[in-house]
Amino acid sequence: MHILSNISTSNLDRLTDMGDFLKAIDKVIEGTGVQDLGRVTHKFPDDSGYTIVVCLAESHIAVHTWPELGKVTLDVYLCNYLHDNTAKCESIYASIEEYFQPDKAEVTRIDR
Repeated sequence: MHILSNISTSNLDRLTDMGDFLKAIDKVIEGTGVQDLGRVTHKFPDDSGYTIVVCLAESHIAVHTWPELGKVTLDVYLCNYLHDNTAKCESIYASIEEYFQPDKAEVTRIDR
């Protein structure tokens, strides 16, 4: 399952506080039992947005925030080659979406 989303939110703190998001994503990963292989993070200057990519044994999670636009793009992909990871993918997506407290979310789901 591959879930792509564009989220609009008025909670700008969630779009600038990378440390808080990292704590939240650690709980999500632990709670779903996927394997975190490492991550790359980048905080943009002037308390702007951040980019985080978490490499998973099952695939990846990518988050990009734009506080100046009140936007987040989110990409959650869990391979289904050996196991059906659809429920885990949906759970990870729902937790991250809830974290950002969306005013609106445009979501695309792709079965892979």
